[in-house]
Amino acid sequence: QQAMTSTKAVFNQIQQNIDSDASLVKKIGGVFQFNLTDEGSTETWSVHLKTAPGKVVNAKADKADVTITIAKDDFFAMVDGSLNGQQAFMQGKLRIGGNMAFAMKLGQLFESRAQAKL
Repeated sequence: QQAMTSTKAVFNQIQQNIDSDASLVKKIGGVFQFNLTDEGSTETWSVHLKTAPGKVVNAKADKADVTITIAKDDFFAMVDGSLNGQQAFMQGKLRIGGNMAFAMKLGQLFESRAQAKL
């Protein structure tokens, strides 16, 4: 039942997407920071797509273009497609700090992931 309930698995997949699609760095061109909350604790990941080759790190970004804060369960629901990002934002489940226009590019990270069918 732990299919996609590992943040490490999700971010490893994002790293694989970056490795297999060099154009993601050009398409996205920035840094996402994810603050994933779970009962009082926060796990932080950053996805660096400002310069090639791009990388995923289990740490805060020095200068994130967008900071996304979401509960871990909601994050997994967004990743598997059962929760729409816009709906999550409207419902207050997803908080975005920084460049909102850049945040719209977030879907590109997950589109590739959805096609990979973990």
